Amino acid sequence: MGAGTDRDTINVNRAERYREIQLCSFNAPIRMVDFKIRFENGRRQDVRVRSMIAARSCTRAVRLDGNGARRIQRVDLTYERVQRGMRTPLIRVMAR
Repeated sequence: MGAGTDRDTINVNRAERYREIQLCSFNAPIRMVDFKIRFENGRRQDVRVRSMIAARSCTRAVRLDGNGARRIQRVDLTYERVQRGMRTPLIRVMAR
């Protein structure tokens, strides 16, 4: 039985530029619905995932839109916990 939809924002407070992004769940399985990448210039990239992410695994690597590397301001997540009573998922943004 699912535990409902969660929405979270991960702020990226770094000046680096990136070409790819992955989201990783470290301690609990989740059903990733989608995430929105907000860039420093105000534009965004919507990524539909709609798949199960096991604990200690990641989404596929997603290439960022545009030419060259981009600065990410934040990532807005929409996901579902797989079961009630499970620990709060620890989700990290991995970018390069």
